[in-house]
Amino acid sequence: MKKVFISVVCLLLLSISVMAQKFNKIYTNEINALSSNKTVTLKDTTIIDGVQLNGVVSFYTSNTGLTFNDTLYFNKHQRTYNDFTVSASFTIQIKSTGKIKGETETVTLIGDGTHTVTFSNVILDRSSPTFDNTNLVKNQCTFFYDGTDVWCKISQQ
Repeated sequence: MKKVFISVVCLLLLSISVMAQKFNKIYTNEINALSSNKTVTLKDTTIIDGVQLNGVVSFYTSNTGLTFNDTLYFNKHQRTYNDFTVSASFTIQIKSTGKIKGETETVTLIGDGTHTVTFSNVILDRSSPTFDNTNLVKNQCTFFYDGTDVWCKISQQ
């Protein structure tokens, strides 16, 4: 009985060790994919962060701290721009090609009290206020591409 118990414990420990090595390999592959913007194929794994299409999983790095100009692209995963103080009136443009369905872009536009921002080919969410150009008001604009239209939700801070 004692030998059977020791054998079972040893087998259990061996199984845990093998599972941990397998998890570590999968986790390492995910990290490598995340850090290099590669597309990798993984079998028998749970996808935690990525998009799966026809058995191929695409992992993305976060795109934050970018400098904003007047154009939104929707070609990288969750693009976030640095705060941008509006110092001249302009229209936010949407790049016409290369957009990826489901992508978001976020920019905080800070009003200067004089200049305005308009949106070209963008649908403003019904629950959103309009852009407020009051001096130092922060307008956090989150844009979403649904595959057909670009939507914007604005929240003021």
